[in-house]
Amino acid sequence: MDGSALRWSDVALKSGRMMHRLVQFHAINRSPVAVSEGAVEPPQPGNLADDLLSVMCVALAEHTSTPESCWFCLWEGYGWLHEGSKSTVSF
Repeated sequence: MDGSALRWSDVALKSGRMMHRLVQFHAINRSPVAVSEGAVEPPQPGNLADDLLSVMCVALAEHTSTPESCWFCLWEGYGWLHEGSKSTVSF
């Protein structure tokens, strides 16, 4: 595969499944959809591609009176968070 993004709706269409508001990737990617050179890889849980994160941040900033401040909650069970560590997202 060439590494380009593929929408979940495209995966569902190629596998004959239907998109709906409660869709789960493993359910629409049964008999993993072959795309040119390989199967479609599932998204990483808890992560969002940088380009999609930027679009989401811009959209959300339009709906707040403090667009320069944003707080996220993260479950520490992901394993890569350590006491005192901080992460910054900027766009």
